[in-house]
Amino acid sequence: MTGGIRIPLAFTVGLFLFSTTAMAQTELHSHRDLDWEAPRRWVHVDNVDPKKAALFEKARLEWLSALQKGDSLLGDGRALFWYAKGKRLHTYFTFYPFRNWADIDARVKMVEATNKIVGKDALDRYDTGDSGLVSPHYSQVWRRSNDDDIVWSGTEQLSELTAAVGRLDVHMPVLQQSDTIDSLWKEIKTALVAQKYPLACRAYLTTYGKGQNMMLWLAPDSTAYSKAPSIESILKQQFGKRKGGAILAKFREIFPVQESYEIRRRADLSNLGR
Repeated sequence: MTGGIRIPLAFTVGLFLFSTTAMAQTELHSHRDLDWEAPRRWVHVDNVDPKKAALFEKARLEWLSALQKGDSLLGDGRALFWYAKGKRLHTYFTFYPFRNWADIDARVKMVEATNKIVGKDALDRYDTGDSGLVSPHYSQVWRRSNDDDIVWSGTEQLSELTAAVGRLDVHMPVLQQSDTIDSLWKEIKTALVAQKYPLACRAYLTTYGKGQNMMLWLAPDSTAYSKAPSIESILKQQFGKRKGGAILAKFREIFPVQESYEIRRRADLSNLGR
């Protein structure tokens, strides 16, 4: 692959290249005009005690109410929420798109300005939700890897902004196997597109994080997601039982899934501005 599934060089050169391409951005006051075609995402991950998830969400909803000023919704740097309900933890993923570090600087200034407007009392109430946090909670930078997406005309409209449900698979490539991973992924992509697979796959690479590959499998609704056939069945249909099974087995061996989350978009917790 030309994008995310290759072993990254981000740990040595990524931040340097990232900063040297910075460009000025006009001051932001809301998330209304965020560029969701931008190649990078600031992603914050909050793990929450299931017993305190209601408190965490209540604080978020009250905070969103505090951000409403007339017909506007002030930006708070946390634009789009996705959510995974686990038995041990509930996990909230926040997405914020950006092109360069100047955009992140603008985000910081926007948050500071918003905090001054809403005031300390609203901030303190929002912070009560943090009592539900469980380690680890952290931020990452994900870079889009468009060439590694798997979409066709029936799924190309699906993204983290438009889909309703899906799955996040977190992969860690086996060192020295990037060429083989590339080759296998192309075969998987060929099969899924040919068979009009009902889920879109959007690919990302963490450039500020652990160097993992993030694969978002997205559906327009829970029905489409639950009825999607397995990738294994698609590969066997496309290539035959023996070859299809071998492709998937090798791929899973050298591109293993470290973590997997069943996720849904939380419009109620998101702040997309207006």
